[in-house]
Amino acid sequence: MIGIKARLAKSIYRYSLAESFLWKHALVSRTENIIDVLLRSFDFTIKTATELQTAKADILIKPDLAEFNMTDIGQVDDLIEMGYLAANKILQKVT
Repeated sequence: MIGIKARLAKSIYRYSLAESFLWKHALVSRTENIIDVLLRSFDFTIKTATELQTAKADILIKPDLAEFNMTDIGQVDDLIEMGYLAANKILQKVT
C-alpha cells in the first residue's frame, strides 16, 4: 500500500509541476483571450507530437514564427514568406 501511495504522490507532483509550467510560461505569458488559451494548449500538444515525428528527419525547415499571432488569419502571406526564406536558408547550407 505504501508503494502505491508513493507512486501516486510522485504522479500528482509531476502533474502539478507540468501544469504550473504551462500556466506560467505557455498560456499566461501572451494570452489575449480564451480562444488563445485553447489554441496554445492545442499547439503544445501538436508540438510534442511533431517533435516525435521529426526526430529522425534529415532536413527540417523550421522558420521562427514567434512574432506571429495564432489567431490572426491576415498573416498568411507573411507566414508563407517566412517559410520560403527558411527553406532557402536550409537549401544553401545543404547544397
